[in-house]
Amino acid sequence: MTFLTHELMDHNDVSLEFANEHSTIFTNHHYEKTFESASLIKLPIMIYIFNQLNDDEMQESLTIDQSVGGSGVLQSLHIRQLSIQDLVYLMIVVSDNTATNILIDHFGLHHINQFIETDLECTETKLSRRMMDEQAISEGKQNVTSAQDIIRILRYITNHAHHKEMMDILHEQHLNDKVSIYQSFYDSKLKFHSKTGEYDNVINDVGIIQHHDTFYYYCFLSNTKTPEKAIQFSHDFGSYMIHSILNE
Repeated sequence: MTFLTHELMDHNDVSLEFANEHSTIFTNHHYEKTFESASLIKLPIMIYIFNQLNDDEMQESLTIDQSVGGSGVLQSLHIRQLSIQDLVYLMIVVSDNTATNILIDHFGLHHINQFIETDLECTETKLSRRMMDEQAISEGKQNVTSAQDIIRILRYITNHAHHKEMMDILHEQHLNDKVSIYQSFYDSKLKFHSKTGEYDNVINDVGIIQHHDTFYYYCFLSNTKTPEKAIQFSHDFGSYMIHSILNE
């Protein structure tokens, strides 16, 4: 079974997008379908903060007066304060849920959503709750996005005045077991800047691949009953893109 003939290629709950700076290279035509974002919602939060603050303001310290489970390290550390810059770094690099919630509370869920809708011009992406909010989850509130929105968000990053700072953070990503699993074999040719999101059956991985001065963008969204197969499929997708880029 090859990538193009994989059983999940036409699955209604899998969305794939691979694009360059101007057009789509590959799609399985589910780009407008809404998916649970899991930790991908942390991307627009990061962009919003870089839009709002200058370098000095990023050094403001916030109090860590709460802790939640799931991914991240703050729940295990005895730290009373961290700068906004450090909280953003933890939110992306180790997908820290506690850091994310502190930032959401500080900047305001409404303001972040307004930015997503107005500045990012996303129509299927919404921050509906804090991370690990069991009460909100029980009420049916989910953070959502689509492949179409994700590609728009990634392109926004590479065209941003602070693109280098944000891409450097994404490049430090510690969770590289899905689409970007093969990146270490191509370090001399390609540079990955990625963010994953997963829980239960949700397997997501999105990012920017840099080849010389050219940017490529990818999105892998899934919510199937076979997450193990989805992870393997994400590996195949990553391999397909790498070879596509290097063989151009």
